[in-house]
Amino acid sequence: MIPRQTVVASFLALAGLLAVTACGGDRESADTVAPTSPLVVPLDVLGSVGPVSPPGATGDLEVVEVRPATAAVVGDSLALSAEEDIWGLLRANSIDVIGFEAQENRRTNKSLDDLTSGVEAVSELQATVDPDLWVIALGTNDVGGQESAEAFRADVDELLALIPPGVPVIWVDVWIESRVEGSVEANDVLRSAAAARPGMSVINWFQYGDDPGIINDDGVHLSVDGQSKFATVIADEVVARFGPA
Repeated sequence: MIPRQTVVASFLALAGLLAVTACGGDRESADTVAPTSPLVVPLDVLGSVGPVSPPGATGDLEVVEVRPATAAVVGDSLALSAEEDIWGLLRANSIDVIGFEAQENRRTNKSLDDLTSGVEAVSELQATVDPDLWVIALGTNDVGGQESAEAFRADVDELLALIPPGVPVIWVDVWIESRVEGSVEANDVLRSAAAARPGMSVINWFQYGDDPGIINDDGVHLSVDGQSKFATVIADEVVARFGPA
């Protein structure tokens, strides 16, 4: 595999060559000409390197995410109940779901009884599929079951470490009516993890917790309308990040 630094250097060299060509091959003139628009570099090329400005450039590089054609989904009972809607809306956005692993009571990195964890589910899917996008809907069952926010962060990081750098991740945050403070704490952990990983975004599902008709009387699971809404916010995030199909 070619190092990302080498790839970025190649892009910068190409930018310089284009500048020379634009100036009729006059190298001295080209050295004084700065690009007038950002150099576009795909996110999967840069990976964790991040935007880099060529010497003398007037603006930052514009990092463009390539629209995914395939996705894998790993979640708990919320994703499981909304499975049909998620499949339908992702397909409507020209994304083929090539892996779907959702299970009731699933935790991010703790195996309970015969239940597999999110880490195990991602690892098992990785052995058979190579999606362009990962959608993760975990954390609800971790709220109240973790010793600390740091422990949850360690579990989140272990799951993310299984996903290759540069592959986009969309993670749906959590809402539990009876554990609002714990939900906020878990969601803060998810956003902190996203800030440290290029290409990861977190959907604010928490904001819909009080919306009428979305959550069942237990304060966590999805009504029929909630299942549709859950899938819709995932599809909306796809469009916001990658553009319409």
